[in-house]
Amino acid sequence: QKWVDEYLRWDKSEHGNITFFVTKARDIWTPNVSVRNGEDKIIEHFNDTSMHEVVVTSNGIVSTNIFKETRTFCELNLVYFPFDVQTCYISLHSWPYISDQVVFRTQCSKINLEHQNPGEEWAIIETKVFKQFLTSNCTEYKIWKVNFKLSLKRNPQIYITYMLLPCFTFSLLFTFVSVMPSDSKQMINFAVTILLSYNFFQNLMYHFLAVIGEYVPYLSEFIFLFLLLKIC
Repeated sequence: QKWVDEYLRWDKSEHGNITFFVTKARDIWTPNVSVRNGEDKIIEHFNDTSMHEVVVTSNGIVSTNIFKETRTFCELNLVYFPFDVQTCYISLHSWPYISDQVVFRTQCSKINLEHQNPGEEWAIIETKVFKQFLTSNCTEYKIWKVNFKLSLKRNPQIYITYMLLPCFTFSLLFTFVSVMPSDSKQMINFAVTILLSYNFFQNLMYHFLAVIGEYVPYLSEFIFLFLLLKIC
């Protein structure tokens, strides 16, 4: 993260050719950057007791590297779960300052994933970085906002193994009930065994299902139809 502080510029020829110096972040002005769709601030640790350091150059550029874990909120579309692709945003803004006081600039159009560790459940397939104005209906002031867009693709392997395959297996086994003699005890025992096994499978499946979003997954509709067929 970099920003320009007009009050920290100096003529290096008048100060022993000093081009930069390192100081504590608490000793200079720092922008109040927050995650708009998150839970906390990015640089909230720049307080009076902070030991975080920044580099100041003679042209007024202040730079620092911030390593922080934060949590954001993402609206899910689970229609094609577990073969879904989710689009999530991380929005940064500086709420106390209007667009004339603090201007956000982006150095790249995509997120640098060079140091990103691949996840087991999700894979980042596309990223985008762009900025826009944040306006309010109550005031005429505008605030800059930087958006980081991430397209995430779910790894369906565990869901195929523990959800889809058992569902289709139970469906296939249940078809054999209809071809067995209706007065056969084996047919009743076989149907009850499938029913009990499926109910036990449902209890296990509860721990693998994702949090339901705005739309109902096709997988849930399939399970409902399968239960309806068993009742009929």
